[in-house]
Amino acid sequence: MQFDGRVIEGLETRLAKLKGPSEDVALVEEIVRSMDLSRLDELGREHAEAVLAKPASMYKYIEPVVWTHDKLKIVKQIGLHKSKPLRIWDIGAGPTHFAKICRHFGHEVVSTDIEVPVYDEIASALGERRTVSAILPGVKTPDLGGKFDLVTAIAINFNWKSAGVYWTLEDWKFLLRDLLDRQLRYPGRIWLSLNHEIHGDERRFNPELMDYMESLGAVVTRERGYIDWKLKKRPKKL
Repeated sequence: MQFDGRVIEGLETRLAKLKGPSEDVALVEEIVRSMDLSRLDELGREHAEAVLAKPASMYKYIEPVVWTHDKLKIVKQIGLHKSKPLRIWDIGAGPTHFAKICRHFGHEVVSTDIEVPVYDEIASALGERRTVSAILPGVKTPDLGGKFDLVTAIAINFNWKSAGVYWTLEDWKFLLRDLLDRQLRYPGRIWLSLNHEIHGDERRFNPELMDYMESLGAVVTRERGYIDWKLKKRPKKL
């Protein structure tokens, strides 16, 4: 069912089309109905032309059911639906569906990303807040009011420099060192979900980064681009 910009109309149908455990579907409905659906509906109508012209654009996130369900899968994969309350920094948070679900399970979430006005509008309708802060190569991360138990970055795009040019391994090492020294409390965890890098006709998750993270003890799911790094203390070498 393609999203046409209308949120409230067709909501029941969208919920009925969800696949997965019945408890997940019920949870998605509970979380979605806690959002300001009238505001999302206004946004959908406001941007209906853009939604229909480019279904894969940023405006697709106005639709609440699909994206709440999508991020619930990630929350459960990480195990946040059954963990103690954590302080989480979500880098590249987009319109904050991930934070919305995490808060449902009692976590504190700081969501950061680049400035995208429609994402701010969506986050507001979700009852969430975004902090505008870019992740740049070789630049220290911001002070966000204390350290975190978990740092997440889902469907990462900040490593893109220009067409076919992405962060080097040294760029990644700088970020990782900064997270370990300034942002993570121990025991702590870093969970990354890479996007494909496009090199000519080839699309691939960064093999050099995955090899490196695996050498540090992270669990790497190569076919999905997932990196799960659990740390009891700060590693001596990086």
